[in-house]
Amino acid sequence: MLAESRSNLLPVLLALLSACAVVACRKDKTETAPPTALADPTQVHGRANEARQSLKALDPAFAGLSQKLSALHREFDPLPPGLPNFGETRSRFYALSVALGALTAKPSWLSGRIESAVEARDLAELSAISREIMETQTQLQQADVRAAELLLQVQPFKKAAAEKAEELQAFGKTKCE
Repeated sequence: MLAESRSNLLPVLLALLSACAVVACRKDKTETAPPTALADPTQVHGRANEARQSLKALDPAFAGLSQKLSALHREFDPLPPGLPNFGETRSRFYALSVALGALTAKPSWLSGRIESAVEARDLAELSAISREIMETQTQLQQADVRAAELLLQVQPFKKAAAEKAEELQAFGKTKCE
Protein backbone atom coordinates (compact mmCIF):
# COMPACT_ATOMS: atom_id res chain seq x y z
CA MET A 1 0.00 0.00 0.00
CA LEU A 2 2.77 2.44 0.99
CA ALA A 3 4.93 1.46 -1.98
CA GLU A 4 1.94 1.93 -4.29
CA SER A 5 1.28 5.47 -3.03
CA ARG A 6 4.98 6.33 -3.42
CA SER A 7 5.01 5.07 -7.01
CA ASN A 8 1.97 7.25 -7.76
CA LEU A 9 3.68 10.24 -6.18
CA LEU A 10 6.87 9.96 -8.24
CA PRO A 11 5.39 11.11 -11.60
CA VAL A 12 3.75 14.09 -9.90
CA LEU A 13 7.01 15.13 -8.27
CA LEU A 14 8.90 14.74 -11.54
CA ALA A 15 6.32 16.87 -13.36
CA LEU A 16 6.61 19.60 -10.71
CA LEU A 17 10.38 19.52 -10.85
CA SER A 18 10.47 19.80 -14.63
CA ALA A 19 7.94 22.64 -14.57
CA CYS A 20 10.08 24.52 -12.05
CA ALA A 21 13.16 23.95 -14.17
CA VAL A 22 11.44 25.31 -17.28
CA VAL A 23 10.27 28.42 -15.44
CA ALA A 24 13.70 28.96 -13.92
CA CYS A 25 15.44 28.72 -17.29
CA ARG A 26 13.15 31.15 -19.09
CA LYS A 27 15.31 33.85 -20.64
CA ASP A 28 12.91 35.97 -22.63
CA LYS A 29 12.72 38.53 -19.87
CA THR A 30 15.93 39.91 -18.44
CA GLU A 31 15.90 41.02 -14.88
CA THR A 32 18.23 43.81 -13.93
CA ALA A 33 18.79 45.38 -10.61
CA PRO A 34 17.42 48.88 -10.35
CA PRO A 35 20.19 51.44 -10.72
CA THR A 36 21.32 52.83 -7.42
CA ALA A 37 22.02 56.50 -7.05
CA LEU A 38 25.53 57.32 -6.00
CA ALA A 39 25.66 58.90 -2.58
CA ASP A 40 27.50 62.04 -1.66
CA PRO A 41 31.20 61.17 -1.16
CA THR A 42 31.49 63.10 2.12
CA GLN A 43 28.50 61.24 3.53
CA VAL A 44 29.93 57.92 2.34
CA HIS A 45 33.33 58.64 3.88
CA GLY A 46 31.70 59.71 7.14
CA ARG A 47 29.68 56.49 7.37
CA ALA A 48 32.72 54.44 6.37
CA ASN A 49 34.79 56.05 9.14
CA GLU A 50 32.04 55.27 11.65
CA ALA A 51 31.99 51.65 10.48
CA ARG A 52 35.80 51.43 10.68
CA GLN A 53 35.74 52.80 14.24
CA SER A 54 33.02 50.33 15.24
CA LEU A 55 35.04 47.53 13.73
CA LYS A 56 38.20 48.68 15.49
CA ALA A 57 36.28 48.77 18.79
CA LEU A 58 35.84 44.99 18.48
CA ASP A 59 39.61 44.39 18.72
CA PRO A 60 39.72 44.25 22.56
CA ALA A 61 36.85 41.76 22.61
CA PHE A 62 38.62 39.56 20.06
CA ALA A 63 41.87 39.76 22.05
CA GLY A 64 40.10 38.90 25.30
CA LEU A 65 38.34 35.93 23.75
CA SER A 66 41.58 34.73 22.25
CA GLN A 67 43.16 34.76 25.70
CA LYS A 68 40.16 32.96 27.20
CA LEU A 69 40.30 30.34 24.47
CA SER A 70 44.00 29.77 25.16
CA ALA A 71 43.20 29.36 28.86
CA LEU A 72 40.42 26.91 28.00
CA HIS A 73 42.81 24.91 25.84
CA ARG A 74 45.16 24.65 28.83
CA GLU A 75 42.22 23.31 30.85
CA PHE A 76 40.71 20.94 28.29
CA ASP A 77 43.66 19.60 26.29
CA PRO A 78 45.37 17.62 29.10
CA LEU A 79 42.16 15.86 30.09
CA PRO A 80 41.72 12.31 28.80
CA PRO A 81 38.80 12.01 26.38
CA GLY A 82 37.48 8.90 28.13
CA LEU A 83 36.29 10.67 31.27
CA PRO A 84 32.69 9.74 32.07
CA ASN A 85 30.17 12.30 30.75
CA PHE A 86 32.97 14.47 29.37
CA GLY A 87 32.12 14.08 25.68
CA GLU A 88 29.37 16.67 25.55
CA THR A 89 31.36 19.30 27.44
CA ARG A 90 34.42 18.65 25.29
CA SER A 91 32.34 18.93 22.11
CA ARG A 92 30.91 22.28 23.29
CA PHE A 93 34.46 23.47 23.87
CA TYR A 94 35.61 22.46 20.41
CA ALA A 95 32.47 23.94 18.84
CA LEU A 96 33.25 27.25 20.55
CA SER A 97 36.85 27.01 19.41
CA VAL A 98 35.82 26.46 15.78
CA ALA A 99 33.21 29.22 15.94
CA LEU A 100 35.76 31.69 17.30
CA GLY A 101 38.19 30.66 14.61
CA ALA A 102 35.62 31.50 11.97
CA LEU A 103 34.67 34.70 13.75
CA THR A 104 38.25 35.97 13.75
CA ALA A 105 38.15 36.20 9.96
CA LYS A 106 35.18 38.53 10.08
CA PRO A 107 36.99 41.85 10.77
CA SER A 108 39.18 41.61 7.67
CA TRP A 109 36.19 40.52 5.59
CA LEU A 110 34.10 43.43 6.89
CA SER A 111 36.99 45.82 6.30
CA GLY A 112 37.10 44.72 2.68
CA ARG A 113 33.35 45.23 2.38
CA ILE A 114 33.71 48.75 3.79
CA GLU A 115 36.31 49.62 1.18
CA SER A 116 34.15 48.19 -1.61
CA ALA A 117 31.14 50.16 -0.40
CA VAL A 118 33.19 53.36 -0.31
CA GLU A 119 34.40 52.73 -3.84
CA ALA A 120 30.83 52.09 -4.99
CA ARG A 121 29.53 55.01 -2.89
CA ASP A 122 26.85 52.68 -1.53
CA LEU A 123 25.27 53.93 1.69
CA ALA A 124 22.90 50.96 1.88
CA GLU A 125 25.86 48.58 1.93
CA LEU A 126 27.54 50.65 4.64
CA SER A 127 24.36 50.42 6.72
CA ALA A 128 24.29 46.66 6.23
CA ILE A 129 27.94 46.47 7.29
CA SER A 130 27.18 48.50 10.42
CA ARG A 131 24.42 46.04 11.31
CA GLU A 132 26.82 43.15 10.70
CA ILE A 133 29.36 44.77 13.03
CA MET A 134 26.70 45.06 15.74
CA GLU A 135 25.76 41.40 15.22
CA THR A 136 29.43 40.48 15.53
CA GLN A 137 29.63 42.37 18.80
CA THR A 138 26.63 40.39 20.07
CA GLN A 139 28.23 37.14 18.91
CA LEU A 140 31.43 38.03 20.76
CA GLN A 141 29.48 38.72 23.94
CA GLN A 142 27.69 35.39 23.62
CA ALA A 143 31.00 33.60 23.00
CA ASP A 144 32.43 35.27 26.10
CA VAL A 145 29.54 33.92 28.17
CA ARG A 146 30.00 30.43 26.68
CA ALA A 147 33.73 30.53 27.47
CA ALA A 148 33.01 31.46 31.10
CA GLU A 149 30.46 28.63 31.33
CA LEU A 150 32.93 26.13 29.90
CA LEU A 151 35.59 27.21 32.37
CA LEU A 152 33.21 26.33 35.19
CA GLN A 153 32.02 23.12 33.53
CA VAL A 154 35.54 21.75 33.07
CA GLN A 155 36.45 21.98 36.77
CA PRO A 156 34.69 18.75 37.89
CA PHE A 157 36.38 16.89 35.04
CA LYS A 158 39.78 18.23 36.06
CA LYS A 159 39.09 17.00 39.58
CA ALA A 160 37.98 13.59 38.30
CA ALA A 161 41.10 13.32 36.13
CA ALA A 162 43.32 14.23 39.10
CA GLU A 163 41.59 11.61 41.26
CA LYS A 164 42.03 9.01 38.51
CA ALA A 165 45.73 9.87 38.24
CA GLU A 166 46.15 9.52 42.01
CA GLU A 167 44.35 6.19 41.89
CA LEU A 168 46.62 4.94 39.13
CA GLN A 169 49.70 6.05 41.04
CA ALA A 170 48.47 4.16 44.10
CA PHE A 171 48.44 1.00 41.99
CA GLY A 172 51.89 1.75 40.53
CA LYS A 173 50.63 2.66 37.05
CA THR A 174 51.56 5.83 35.22
CA LYS A 175 48.72 5.95 32.72
CA CYS A 176 45.38 4.38 31.90
CA GLU A 177 45.54 1.03 30.16
